[in-house]
Formats: sequence, C-alpha cells, structure tokens
Amino acid sequence: MKIAIRDDDTSFYTNPEDLKKAHEFLGDIPISLSVVPFTVKDHTGNKPYGDIGDEYPKYVGIDKNEELVEFLKEKVKEGKCEILLHGINHEYKKIDGEWVPEMLFKDKEELIQKVKQGKDYLNKTFDTEVEIFVAPSNAIDKKGIIAVENSDLNFSGIIRHGDRQLSFKYCMSYIKRWSYRALTGLQYGGVLHYGKHDELIAYPGSRFDWLLKEYEGCKKHNHPFVIFTHYWELLKNGEEKEAIRKIVDIAIRDGAEPVLLSECFK
Repeated sequence: MKIAIRDDDTSFYTNPEDLKKAHEFLGDIPISLSVVPFTVKDHTGNKPYGDIGDEYPKYVGIDKNEELVEFLKEKVKEGKCEILLHGINHEYKKIDGEWVPEMLFKDKEELIQKVKQGKDYLNKTFDTEVEIFVAPSNAIDKKGIIAVENSDLNFSGIIRHGDRQLSFKYCMSYIKRWSYRALTGLQYGGVLHYGKHDELIAYPGSRFDWLLKEYEGCKKHNHPFVIFTHYWELLKNGEEKEAIRKIVDIAIRDGAEPVLLSECFK
C-alpha cells in the first residue's frame, strides 16, 4: 500500500526554516504541500503565521517570498515535495455568527475563474504541474467542485452528504462510501471516481488511536493512506507530531511505500 503526508497552509508568510523544523522528524519521506497562492494573514481569528501587522496588503502572492519559492522549487525538482492548490486566499466570512470558508461563500463564477488563476500561478511560480486541489477547512460544495473540474484537478479532502452534482458516478461513489462505512465503521479510503475528477480522503493526524483504526482498514483493502496536518501545528503540538510519527513507523514496518499524494490517485 501507499502512504502520503499532506501538509496544509504554506503561503507567502511561511518561513522555509519552519517547514524544515516541522518535517525533520519524517526524515526522507516526501511531503505534499497544500499552497495558498494569494493568502490572507489570518484564518477566522486564528493566526497560523503569527502577528503580521499591517505591513502587507490583504492578499499577497507566494511568489513575493523569493527565498521560500527557491527552496520549494529545489525540493520539487528532487522529488521530495509536490505543490497542491490550497484554495485561493484561504479567507473566511462571518455569516450568521459562523465563520464560513471561501469555497462555500464565494459564487460559482468567481471560483471557476480564481481556481484556474491559482493553478496557473502556482504552475508558473514553481515550474510544476499542480494536479490536486485542497479546500480550506476541507469544506467544499457543488459549485466548488465545478471549479475544480474546470481546472482539471483532483480533490483531496473530506466528502459529506449532498455536496456533489448528482450523476450516476456520484451515486455509485456515494453507495460505495456509505456501504463501506456501515459494514466497517470506518471511512472509505480508496479513490472515488466522479467522472471528470477523482477524490481521495485524507485523515487528520491528531489522534493516534483513531488513525491506527483507519490505517488498519486501508491496509486490509490496499487503499492508500493519506494523513493531513499543518506545519505550524506540528511546530507547537508535540502530541500530533508523535501520533503521525508512530503511524508512519508502523506503516513502513508493514511494507507501505511513502509517496507523494498524486501517486495515491494512480
């Protein structure tokens, strides 16, 4: 089986040294980085990049951080890293007292335009071909998926009820997912085919006991096992880092192959 690590929220404000420090416990395991092309400085009041102040504009492109771009371009060339598209700005809007992520509150036409723009921008910035979209807060709906499909991307994240366009392939995938869950109590870990794009679940790396159960299910059915985290969380949360380290060690002892996320779709 294959195992992959997806790390979210790399942006203009990311320090290469923080990425190195956050991932050093993984050794030579490749990392798939979900990159925000034109980021805001904070997420729902949460400040993953620290106190930024008013020095920068509301939206700032990752290409303005030349040190980070050169660092990541080298990692991509070496095959130690790949670039995923993580939303557009990673911004939120408060609606009825709740913070709503951008793939839910922005309209369809804006999403179609901006997702395509973000993909093209990251391709040019990092001399790469982005293949996968990751939604901020793992939250997306039908109009967001239309934007993903329009940009010829696959999707990594969490799938909920009624959040995809109705089609034969959607119905087949829905039945497959929920039949598996009813029989095993676990989330379906295989690639799901929706016609114009594929989807693959990613598991949060916060609880080892839960991760181990999901991993055992993936191993039994030869599904890829994708863990997602945030580098800024790894820098301050030793428990999450230890949970990921333990499950990766178990997987490698079992013969799992550490790969980039795009390989898990093949």
